[in-house]
Amino acid sequence: MEYASVVAIGGGHDRIVPITLMPADLADRLAAAELTYQEVGQTAGRLPPGYHHLRRTVTAGSGRDVFAAATQLLFGWQVHRRAGLRVTPSSATVSLGSVVLLGLGGGPLRINAPCRVVYTVEEPGIKGFAYGCRAIRNRARRRSSLSSAPTAW
Repeated sequence: MEYASVVAIGGGHDRIVPITLMPADLADRLAAAELTYQEVGQTAGRLPPGYHHLRRTVTAGSGRDVFAAATQLLFGWQVHRRAGLRVTPSSATVSLGSVVLLGLGGGPLRINAPCRVVYTVEEPGIKGFAYGCRAIRNRARRRSSLSSAPTAW
């Protein structure tokens, strides 16, 4: 079993939650699996119709150091982990084609969502990624991103 961790930048209250990497054979199967929707990667532009869209903005601080730390936490799966999900990725950091099992609940009551990263964004002032899920009952897509306001720097 491999473990992944991310170095936190910032205050002493940061807590890195260890993440166990999935076995290579499971990663290969998930990488080859089809997603359950046709619009793969289209959330990079205008959001496609026919889905419920949710946008939430939270100010985590300001400045380059805060943005760099938040980006590191996002790309190290820590944002998902700290949100209460069980995260079992194929790689310690997010990259195009990475696969991940996101679990909610515990034991026999856990629901796992197998996902694949379909694109990443790494531009000045915005970092993020999107993943597509192999949902059980409905089509699901998620996009996670961080952006900085130009006035913050």
